[in-house]
Amino acid sequence: MFSMILSGLICGALLGFVMQRGRFCLTGGFRDMYIAKNNRMFYALLIAI
Repeated sequence: MFSMILSGLICGALLGFVMQRGRFCLTGGFRDMYIAKNNRMFYALLIAI
């Protein structure tokens, strides 16, 4: 049980670090989709999920 929690924390930290360094912003993706009609970040979000 402890190993699952630890591996989840490590994976979450790594994913968060990569997304932050790559400037992957959830709010910016939705903003661009509605205001600028640019779906590129939204499609990246769908692929990530």
